[in-house]
Amino acid sequence: MHYTHPLCQPYDPFRLHPDIYRQVFLPGRTTIDLRPVHIAQDLALINAWFNAQFADIKDPSRDPFQYSEDYYTTLLTGANSQPLLGMIDRSPAFQADIYQAMLGPDSLLEDGRFSGNDFIMQLLLSPQAMQNLPLTMYSLLACLDCFFRYEEVHRIIWMINTRERNLRFIAGFAELDEMSCGDELQSYFVISKERFKQVQFSLPLYPEEQPVAMGC
Repeated sequence: MHYTHPLCQPYDPFRLHPDIYRQVFLPGRTTIDLRPVHIAQDLALINAWFNAQFADIKDPSRDPFQYSEDYYTTLLTGANSQPLLGMIDRSPAFQADIYQAMLGPDSLLEDGRFSGNDFIMQLLLSPQAMQNLPLTMYSLLACLDCFFRYEEVHRIIWMINTRERNLRFIAGFAELDEMSCGDELQSYFVISKERFKQVQFSLPLYPEEQPVAMGC
């Protein structure tokens, strides 16, 4: 199934929107859902995940809650980005940002390797998902599966913190290729739509299709 509407579109950040994606993964029939971030409902939880993952690099001079509200409001109301909340078996488990690579702030973009059909993705995982490699894998695959269903998405570049060895392992298992970027803090892994289709066929993870139409 492919979606004909754009992946990145403006949303009301204070309205709860329906799921845009649902998939069941084998062998344990784990269900992954994705929906647009809802500021009032999700922000405190996202901040808690961020604080748990990056406790040693927080800036004490910055109000993290206000920064997060401004950041996610900007992503939600823009036409070139989309922040999503990921649910694992109906429980909040990760947060994904996707945005057009050419319009992002990343230093990797300066060398002109990207087109309007390339998108950068970031994942923020809950502590429970980070400690469970299968759940981390399902989170990554669900995001890739969802985003590649949109016609405008040809390649996805997953940006991760260089120190996250588990995420580097997951990227390799999912057959993403690491890009050279000269950035000591961030690592970038890329996969094309065509390559992801091959990876999907090699991993018997989907027992059934459960398409969810984009809500308004």
